[in-house]
Amino acid sequence: MFVSDILSQKGGLVYSVTPSTSVAEVTQQLSSRRIGSVLVLSDQSTVVGIVSERDLVRAAATHGAKMLELEARQVSRALRGELNRVLNAESANLQRAVAAAGRQLEAIDRLEADGRLASQPRVVRAVAAARRETPEATLADLAVRLDLHRSAVQRALERLERLALHEENGAVVAGAGPGRGGAALA
Repeated sequence: MFVSDILSQKGGLVYSVTPSTSVAEVTQQLSSRRIGSVLVLSDQSTVVGIVSERDLVRAAATHGAKMLELEARQVSRALRGELNRVLNAESANLQRAVAAAGRQLEAIDRLEADGRLASQPRVVRAVAAARRETPEATLADLAVRLDLHRSAVQRALERLERLALHEENGAVVAGAGPGRGGAALA
């Protein structure tokens, strides 16, 4: 029997890592690929060594608590970073949604006060009523409630804001436009 006989049964794939690969990554690769070792290659693709399951067991026995603590810190740091990114994005989205709902409610009040809301299509009036009743609702919530597409709700709310920006005679009402830095929609 020769080595080639063994390789023909195992397959010819050889997996490698670099010296900077973390122990956790090597462990994951060994487990997911169901292999017992990986080659360690330098930047010039020369073999620096081999890391085997036995090496990992010995390292865990020698440095186990320290390794686990280091891995736990790395995982904790990564989770905190991801959590902060998600929270920041959600906070920004919430601020935009609250500002938009405030603008929409002002527009609805202005249009109702001057009688223009009553002359709007049924869908626009229904969206206005739903926004008033549930100012905290998302566009998707309003769409489900009214059995409309989300885009139809969005267009109706944009229409209300746009109409409220214009007086009966076409003059632009003072104040910022619907989230566009004061630009009125034509």
